[in-house]
Amino acid sequence: MLQFDYIATEEEKLKCGFSRMTLFYDSFEIGNPSHEDLDLENSNIYPSECRQRRMTYEAPLFAIISRKFDDEMIDHIRIKLGNIPVMVGSKFCNLRGLDEKQLAQKGEDMSEFGGYFIVNGNEKVARMLIVPKRNYPVVFSRGNFVGRDKNFTSYACQFRAVRDDLTAQTITLHYLSDGSITLRFLYQKQEFLIPIIMILKGLKDCTDKQIYERIVKGNFNQKQISDRVEAILGVGKDSNVYNSQQCKALMGSRFRVVLAGVTSEMSDIDVGDLLLHKHICIHTDSYEEKFDTICLMIDKLYAAVANETELDDLDSVANQDVLLGGHLYSQILVEKLFDCLHINLRQRLKKEFTRYNFDSIKFRDIHTTKKLIESSGMIGKRMEHFLATGNLISRTNLDLMQTAGFSIIADKLNSIRFLSHFRSIHRGQYFAEQKTTSVRKLLPESWGFLCPVHTPDGAPCGLLNHISMSCVPIGSEEVTVDKHKLKHVFGELGMNSISSDFNLNYSKTYYPVVLDGVHLGYVAGEIGEQFVESIRFLK
Repeated sequence: MLQFDYIATEEEKLKCGFSRMTLFYDSFEIGNPSHEDLDLENSNIYPSECRQRRMTYEAPLFAIISRKFDDEMIDHIRIKLGNIPVMVGSKFCNLRGLDEKQLAQKGEDMSEFGGYFIVNGNEKVARMLIVPKRNYPVVFSRGNFVGRDKNFTSYACQFRAVRDDLTAQTITLHYLSDGSITLRFLYQKQEFLIPIIMILKGLKDCTDKQIYERIVKGNFNQKQISDRVEAILGVGKDSNVYNSQQCKALMGSRFRVVLAGVTSEMSDIDVGDLLLHKHICIHTDSYEEKFDTICLMIDKLYAAVANETELDDLDSVANQDVLLGGHLYSQILVEKLFDCLHINLRQRLKKEFTRYNFDSIKFRDIHTTKKLIESSGMIGKRMEHFLATGNLISRTNLDLMQTAGFSIIADKLNSIRFLSHFRSIHRGQYFAEQKTTSVRKLLPESWGFLCPVHTPDGAPCGLLNHISMSCVPIGSEEVTVDKHKLKHVFGELGMNSISSDFNLNYSKTYYPVVLDGVHLGYVAGEIGEQFVESIRFLK
């Protein structure tokens, strides 16, 4: 998470006696649910009491925040950020590790398995959602893209990049009627369009000729594709940008007022770097790999426009991922922690410096900083509101297409009904309002993943499904893959590793090899089938 820097103005410097104040999170700690108002030896609170007293089953969240003024020593402050709801049966739950007899003594079912939250006495489940497949470019055609902006056509290539911490950012390449491409992404619910040449040149210092040869791939006799690439390069020429620094400076000057975490000390080039690092192909930190991913997206989009490849079906399970309740909960918590320092605290500090009785010595006291951060947090209440209502109140919308319907009450009509809440998976609130029925259809690819029978009648039919008995959603990678070792194995099987040398371009008879959104290399068409069989054998 970005550190928070408050750079004082000349007027504020005279008042407070420092020019820069830096704050960052050092570590976090979650306690156990307990009665905070009772000073007892064992003040633990249990789910059964919360149900009866209409309370929220929650635990305190503490943070160690490091504070520094200019070049002085770093102070460490332990701050309580509020009480956050805790999942029953999780490692922070007081029922963890209890046997059947002990569970019965605590007023719980002997076969209690947890997996839900208790908010105001109600049992709430954060439901599973279907989202687009992570780190995979999908090409599709949508009629409503045509009227979106000047020269827009129905063709687009979408890439949902997901970091290891589950932060997601979707970028979309739009094919324009003149043959060029524009990149679109959402930031804080605002839509931004950037010509693709700006991104390519910003990521890599390369000439127009090198980009031309990389995309055309030796098909110089195909006038259609060469004309399209020339249209892309023409946009860069009109903007008078010729190298990486100029592109970053131009993007930085435009996004300076928009991006969070930008300080007055940062140059336009630094802001451009922040944009490329934090919002473009965020699944990788390497600019080289980001460049290769975008080139792959351009290839796929141009192939779809020329009818050389089929369009992807966004309703197919092969192009979908599952967003688990725990993943969503952690994403919201991370955003609230970021907002606490970078947005709410900044406003509080500005207000503090304008007070007529401002005392610079008192301000440097740890208790003052503690008070300012605690009052700008409200993290516990926001997490509780999310689970109680199922509504997402977010600055960024977390790259999701809906703002409601994230949590449901787990009604215990009977055991089977209660269990079905944990197997239910929703396509998304956004699709419930659509007139089309194609989203609700049961496709052959769903075999073994979704139950073909268990879906309700009426409005949610086909949107609210249940995963099959054999299907197990995976919360994290079971095996950590070493990409460098895997690349070496692929090389032995016949893959030509992708090179930073622009003179080496592979024709369309070669298949790209992509691992988790990172373009590793190419395989010759004649050994493609053998290459796949060899990987399956090793697996």
